[in-house]
Amino acid sequence: MDTDDISNDPTEKETATPSSDVLPRSGLFLVTAGFDCNVRIWSADEWNMIRNLATDAGKVMSVDISGDGKFIGSASYSRSFHLFGGDNSL
Repeated sequence: MDTDDISNDPTEKETATPSSDVLPRSGLFLVTAGFDCNVRIWSADEWNMIRNLATDAGKVMSVDISGDGKFIGSASYSRSFHLFGGDNSL
């Protein structure tokens, strides 16, 4: 690191948030079910939505992720089942 880049101004405040290229990315995610016919995939690192998977089966009552993380299954109130993934479609 070049010392010319460091400010010696005592009035300048340090930011508590590191830049985005410094934050670790674990690759972890979570999945939620909704009564709005959607299954949503969320980043566990940044807590923002990565992808919205729409279904046409009504209220989504439950979701599950396969052990290898490649598939997401959802079950709806109308007793239908959707399987997402498998071909890098997640």
